[in-house]
Parts: sequence; C-alpha cells; structure tokens
Amino acid sequence: MSYSSHPTADLVIDNLKPALPYTPGMLLKIKQHIPPPQFGPGYQQPNRRPLIEDFQERYGMPSRCCLANPPPRPPPHPCQTTHSLKIASQIACGDGRGAQVVTCHFEGHEADLFVAKIYDPLYYKWSDFEITYLADRQYSCEAGAFERLHSVKKDVDKMRQPGVREVLERSIPSYHGCWTWETTLLDGQRRDVRMILMSHVPYPSMSSIIERGVAGKIPAESRMQLLARAFEIYCWLEFFGVRQNDFAPRNIMVSPDQEQAVLLDFSHSIVKGLPNSRWMAHVESTPNLPRSPIELFRASCGNNMGDWIPNELQAKDAQYRWFMKQWGNSEGFAPVSPEVMRRLDKGDSKA
Repeated sequence: MSYSSHPTADLVIDNLKPALPYTPGMLLKIKQHIPPPQFGPGYQQPNRRPLIEDFQERYGMPSRCCLANPPPRPPPHPCQTTHSLKIASQIACGDGRGAQVVTCHFEGHEADLFVAKIYDPLYYKWSDFEITYLADRQYSCEAGAFERLHSVKKDVDKMRQPGVREVLERSIPSYHGCWTWETTLLDGQRRDVRMILMSHVPYPSMSSIIERGVAGKIPAESRMQLLARAFEIYCWLEFFGVRQNDFAPRNIMVSPDQEQAVLLDFSHSIVKGLPNSRWMAHVESTPNLPRSPIELFRASCGNNMGDWIPNELQAKDAQYRWFMKQWGNSEGFAPVSPEVMRRLDKGDSKA
C-alpha cells in the first residue's frame, strides 16, 4: 500500500512534544471507538466548533493547541476491551505530513497484518490549517465513509447488479473499525488519539510507478484498463452514497499482475443522505445504476495522471473517444443525460 509523502513541516520549538512515536515496535493500547458525525465541506454545519483562524498566535506550539482542542467525545463504544496493537513498519510517516500510516498487527497475531491510519494532530503541519480541526475532520469523514460502505456490504447478496461484490470486497480496503488510545506529552499531560484500521493492500500506487519512471513498462492498454477500472470503482462508490472526492494517482493502487485496481483515502469524502449532509437522498430519483464515468469525469482523464496516459490519448478529443468507446453503450451504468452529452459534444469540460 502506498500513500503520498508530504514534505516535513518547518517545525516549531515545542518543549512538550515527543519525537514522532509511530515507529516499528511501538505498542499501542487501543479500544474501539464510535466516530463522531462528519463535518467539513459538504455538510450543513461544516465546523463542529468555531474554526480558530489565529491558532499559531493563540497557542504558539502544537502541543498547546492539542490540549486546548481535544477530539470530540461520542458515547463510549459498547466494547471496552483493551487490545495491544504493535506497529510493524512505516508506510507514510513524518512529523508534519498529517495522518500517519503504518502496518501493524495485534499482539500475538503477527501473520495478520493491517494498516492503521492515525489522525494525530500533534504531527500535522503546523503552518497549514488548524491542526486539531483538520485531524478531526479527516477522521470523521473517512470513518463515516467506511461505516456507510460497511453497512452496504452487509446487504451485498440482495443486490442484483453485477460487479457489486467485486467493488465492495476487492476494490477498496476492508474496514476493521475505529479505535482510540491515550498518550502523553513529555510533561505527562494526557490526550486521546484516533485511528482507523483497514486491510493491508500490498500494491504500489499509480503515482509511485509514475515517479519511478516505469509506467511505460506497463502496456498502454493495460494502463488504461486499470484507469478505467478505477473510474468505475469511483462511480460505484458514489452509487452506494460515498463520493470519494480525491481521485488521484496517489490514491489508486494497482496489482503487480495489472489485473486489479484499489481506491484509497476517504478523508475528503461526503456521504449521501445523512441528516447534516448537503448531498441529500431523494427516494423518487434513486437510480438503478451508477452514473457513467462519462458523466462523472466529463469524458476526461484529468490533468494529474501524467505518464500513466499514453501519448496517443493525451489530447482531450482522444480521451473523449476513449470514454465513449468504454462506456458509450454500457449496460452497467446509467445512460448519460442528453444535456450532458450536448455539452461534451461542444467541448465543454464543465458539462
């Protein structure tokens, strides 16, 4: 599993802040956790509390900001058993990078490897958005997306559409719950940290393949079929009520045999039909099929795919023809509305 690596922040002096602790061998004493309601863009109340614009001046250093703004405390989870989780390796870690991503296993079960995504604001970039707000928002959004998809997965046998099981069981990481634990600052003051556990996807990302300069070693047709699969996964997730909102090569894993794509990262997602969601569910207009990639992606591969796109498909009109060949007459997706098609035919990317 691969994640984007962000440059380490320009660090400030913080005499209460431990060095980054999420290293191999670290043991966490964790309990299951009920995630808070989602908030942020796309929700009626985007801020769970007033956003602190002057957080740097007000607190001076990350530890004070974390102590003053602890994460929300939902009702306790029914299961209060404490589990021991050991970090096995780092995937994407660093002081200032945001969420920390590691492989891990429960103590005594070394063969069962998971990925933990740790939303610890103390190690978010201090010069960016207010750190506790951002960590809480990302945790709530990603947890909410996994919770929705997990509930859909329970009803997979009732769904008659082909490919549903493939999307829910092989095209996104398996969800293994939300967790919390208590840690301390250097002076002993306690604070809580949240985490999501998911299955380990041992594949490289499209972005890592591009950055290593080896995308060209994968046949062009295979690259485009993997991208097509990722487009379809995104459309199916939207059909299930989760808009991932961060479709990028860093979030698309591809299997070494070039047969499978997996979509990651729901920290910017929106879930449909929640009481506070701006994306409302209308029963009378509930679709029978997902919207087509032609409509959702405006028949364009976007501007961030780089060398993954073969030279012959770099032009917009070539991509339009490719989209139409893939999904123009597809029975697996809803027909594109005439209005959208008229705009696309006119070359309007904002259709």
